[in-house]
Amino acid sequence: MKNLITSLCLLVFTLSFGQASTIKKNSDFESFGIKVEVDSAEDLEKTFKIENIKDLLSITTVGQDITLQIICNGEKMSNGVNSSLSFKIKGNTSKQEEFIADATKIRKMALKHFNSK
Repeated sequence: MKNLITSLCLLVFTLSFGQASTIKKNSDFESFGIKVEVDSAEDLEKTFKIENIKDLLSITTVGQDITLQIICNGEKMSNGVNSSLSFKIKGNTSKQEEFIADATKIRKMALKHFNSK
C-alpha cells in the first residue's frame, strides 16, 4: 500500500511539473484597445485626457495594433431607445504621433457634439 501511494505521488508530481514547463512565461499582446463611454462633456474632459493615451502608448511595444473608441451617450428617443454617437480610430504603435493626433481630433469632435446640444 505504501508503494502504491508513493508511486501515485511521484506520478502526479511528474505530470504537474511536465505541464508547468509548457506554460508561456512572457505574454505579448498583438492588439490594444481603449473604449471610453461618457454621458456629458464634463465626463469626457475628466476621464479622457491625451496625456493618458501617451502614457499607455509608452508601455506598449512597437508594431502593436491599437484602437480607440469614444461613445457619447445621449438622451432617450421617442421610440424608447437611447441615442448614442461613436467615434473610433485604429492605428499602430509604430506611428504613435499620428495616433495621438487622431485621438486629439476625435476628442474635440466628441466635445463639440456635446456642446452643440
